[in-house]
Amino acid sequence: MPKDEAEPRLPIFLLADSKPLFRSASGGSVLGSLRRALPRRAKAAYLGASNGDDPAFYSIFEAAMDAIEITERRMITSAYTDADQVFLSDAQLLLLAGGDVARGWDVFTQTGMRAAVVERLDAGALCVGVSAGAVQLGLQGWRETSDGVEHVFDTFEVVPRIIDVHDEAGSWRRLGARLRAHHGHARGLGIPFGGVVVYHPNGRLEAQGRPAVELSLQRGQLGMTEIAPTRAGEEPRDLV
Repeated sequence: MPKDEAEPRLPIFLLADSKPLFRSASGGSVLGSLRRALPRRAKAAYLGASNGDDPAFYSIFEAAMDAIEITERRMITSAYTDADQVFLSDAQLLLLAGGDVARGWDVFTQTGMRAAVVERLDAGALCVGVSAGAVQLGLQGWRETSDGVEHVFDTFEVVPRIIDVHDEAGSWRRLGARLRAHHGHARGLGIPFGGVVVYHPNGRLEAQGRPAVELSLQRGQLGMTEIAPTRAGEEPRDLV
């Protein structure tokens, strides 16, 4: 779709792990938000490349879709068959699965899946990134070589943050190191276990369930700001 014909993008859901899919928070639930925004007969695509298309993880996705009565769903496999391409081309919901960030990104770029995902987002599809999938929706991923050297690579860049997940026990040291490597030209987003961050089209970050953190580097000093979750009694945010 040409850029001047693209639909406004919807919020991006970033999850540290899959448990929040099945949890109701004070500001609503992820599945409830998705269901309200999707057409009644929606198609949902699960991109499992990051975990090697593990059927055990796909079964979690199926349970989530059962909970919101979406029966037309499919695992888009790493083989990216003709049938996968046809299904993904008009899916209204995309879920990028957890696993290994670099493994999944290699599949996305080598098969053409990367371009198809961007096209769906430009067309107004909803997108959920879980763990590695959340990282891939940000600015940068990374891989470690056998000699322990970390190599970074650009990712989807639909969320303008370098994203890391469930490193709260390490005080987000990995994320801080990546910001230092960027010399302060990027901000970071850390999502703890059980946490959800919704990135809205206007740039607002909304935490659900657990506090997330936003990191920035200014004059060589690393700053960390807590993103508090939706408070009890607040109404769920509208998606548009």
